[in-house]
Amino acid sequence: MPKILNNIEERIYKKAGKLFCEFGYDIVDMRAIARECDIAVGTLYNYYSSKKDLYLKIVRNSWDKTFFKLSKIVNEEKKLEERVCNFIIVLYDDMSDRRGIGIDIRKAEGKKENKIADFEKNLLDELTNLIKKLFKGQEMSDCNVCEKLAYTLLFQTIIFENFFKKERKNNIQFLYKTVMTFIAV
Repeated sequence: MPKILNNIEERIYKKAGKLFCEFGYDIVDMRAIARECDIAVGTLYNYYSSKKDLYLKIVRNSWDKTFFKLSKIVNEEKKLEERVCNFIIVLYDDMSDRRGIGIDIRKAEGKKENKIADFEKNLLDELTNLIKKLFKGQEMSDCNVCEKLAYTLLFQTIIFENFFKKERKNNIQFLYKTVMTFIAV
């Protein structure tokens, strides 16, 4: 008689996310995920055709949650300075909580692969659009500043997490000051 697996997809998702956060994309394989979930490897492949697909789903869902929070901040009826600060805090903390998951996206069998390239483009487009909405009505120092800020926030946060992890408050303050220099308040 086959084993009944309750909430298996959710369990796979959570356990795989934990493993990817702890060990990174390269170290974790489908066998380790199956072992952690207490299921057969074949069962795991019934739900996800590859490690890359599972990893991308985890990263996408994580970013969707971040974008939801950022969107709420963008639409708040608060002063611009407070919204910018809250925006940076949420982005910084969510990226920090991922502990590098997503950075390995380029390792997921080549950046040039369509799924990965599309994901990166969509992520940057979404962040750029949220920044545009955040600064709607503000005079910007150049026409591409929102896209530049999206790149700056993403990559500077990664750098801070790698080299200045214990300086959260200073890192956020640095990002805030950087962002605010590009608008005429």
